[in-house]
Amino acid sequence: MSLLVTYRPEDAYTRAARRDRAWLAQRARAKEVQLGPVDAFTRDFVRADRHDTHVRRVFEAAKIQAVQNTADNVATLRPLAEQSDVEMADQLRQAGARQRRWRLRGFLWSESRLPRVRACGRHRAADAGVVALRRVGDSVGYAGLQTCGSPHSCPVCASKIGSVRREDILALMSAHTAEGGSAAFGAYTLAHTRTTPLNDAWDMLSVAWRAVQQNGTVRRVRSRLGHIGVIRVVEVTYGRHGWHPHIHPLHLFEGKVSDRDVRELYVAETTAWSAALKRKGWRDASLKGQRLRRVGGRSMGVDLANYISKVGYEMTHVAGKNSGKTVNHWSLLDAARRGDADALAAWHEWEEGSRGRRAITWSVGLRDRYALAPELSDDQVAGAVLGSDADDLAYIPDWGQVIASPVAGADLLEAARQGGYERLQQVADAWGITVLPANPYAPTDWKLPKRARAVLLA
Repeated sequence: MSLLVTYRPEDAYTRAARRDRAWLAQRARAKEVQLGPVDAFTRDFVRADRHDTHVRRVFEAAKIQAVQNTADNVATLRPLAEQSDVEMADQLRQAGARQRRWRLRGFLWSESRLPRVRACGRHRAADAGVVALRRVGDSVGYAGLQTCGSPHSCPVCASKIGSVRREDILALMSAHTAEGGSAAFGAYTLAHTRTTPLNDAWDMLSVAWRAVQQNGTVRRVRSRLGHIGVIRVVEVTYGRHGWHPHIHPLHLFEGKVSDRDVRELYVAETTAWSAALKRKGWRDASLKGQRLRRVGGRSMGVDLANYISKVGYEMTHVAGKNSGKTVNHWSLLDAARRGDADALAAWHEWEEGSRGRRAITWSVGLRDRYALAPELSDDQVAGAVLGSDADDLAYIPDWGQVIASPVAGADLLEAARQGGYERLQQVADAWGITVLPANPYAPTDWKLPKRARAVLLA
């Protein structure tokens, strides 16, 4: 007789309840009293206390990381600042950000629940015989590795996708400004609590925005103002009150609009937004969380492109875009890497809730109006390989050496960018990684050590 046992992974809330019971039992044993039934108030109080402690740890980890990054940058950048070498200082900051992205992705290789994220940058592509390091001008990259194309859960792919999206928005705003158009930028959010599941909040966000787009009053106001289209950006942060999702709309108008015109559109959209939330039984959000303002100035396009790309993609110092009350998901990942079990549970909820969702959406026909190239998918952007085989600088026959030390992957790229193959060889030797110079001939024609050839041809 055999028994078929079905295992169902427990979610974050079930896990939290189990930990609460264990915590109460431990307290009861310490006081040598009998643990009776736990009422709902006591259970909620204990969960709130655990959550507040967890959020404080996440904020402390983000602050520590920010202080460390600042100290490192000051030590390395001060001589450069005295020399007025701003470009070199920016390159050093980028190198530090690349190290942090690779360090976090190395953590995800073992802790992520998404198979594609676990394989991203770890396994070779199906058609790749060996991993190649390429250099084209000042750009460097690897060829022959799998990519996941996740803009939410992979720090390396998110950086590549974010840079492309930033250039798209910058091109759009440049063309729009040249035509004499104007813009308005804002934020719409919804009420949430510590126990609100991320999936439910994100779904409600989409429902409410769809209702705004279809509302008759909103359409009439937009038509009167010469509305061209809108770019919608979703941002989700995390704090004491749980997940905080909100939408950033970027409205584009044919001519100039006044503050009064934008206020009229704001009233119409917030009215439709609140009505949609009430219809679905969702508690209305405070007006303090809703805003829409006219934007302008010479640097309008650059400022908006930088902000939107940093909302969900970039990590300026691992934590990325953090406010005083909330942090973004990269801070959760960094706290989880430092050993915070609650942050890891929240990260797993983030992976599941954000999977398959788009961070940026454009109105239909907006790209065609400004003669922009067709939009590439996240997979296409992340999977794009730098240059061609002729741009190969070196080969790494044993990629497992990089897997053992993920930060080495970032250091090799920076070394190749700074000093070519000679500098690359020095850094590789310091890490104990075998690199082979690129050669126009077949690997079997190289005069290599037997061990290196055996690894390369394996």
